[in-house]
Amino acid sequence: METPRNSILVVDDDSTIRLGFRSLLEQYGFEVETAEDGREGLKSTMRREFDLILLDIYMPHMNGLDCIKALRISRPFVPVIIITATPESKLAQEALREGADDLLPKPVPAKILVEKIKAVLSSQTGNSGSGHG
Repeated sequence: METPRNSILVVDDDSTIRLGFRSLLEQYGFEVETAEDGREGLKSTMRREFDLILLDIYMPHMNGLDCIKALRISRPFVPVIIITATPESKLAQEALREGADDLLPKPVPAKILVEKIKAVLSSQTGNSGSGHG
């Protein structure tokens, strides 16, 4: 039986990374939407629910930490994976304390990214029968 396509929001101010993640994840059968900063990412989450959000930390207009704080109010159960070039930074560590599900350092190998997404999605499915949608 074919599994339904999971929707992922990629939020990163670097267009090369954003579009690269989109291309990669679509190859693995994910439905992908992108946003160029935290503010745009939040707007996207108001329009629709996502199964998972990939979120950069250092972005203009609204950084990833402020974005995750707002997300935990409006979408408390959506899994968030932080992707950052500075995983040891105070901001990245604070994002984990604020409810990010995981943190991956940039550059992240494609295979690791996809496996981490699958693992987080499957743990979410196991934790709640209600899901999204």
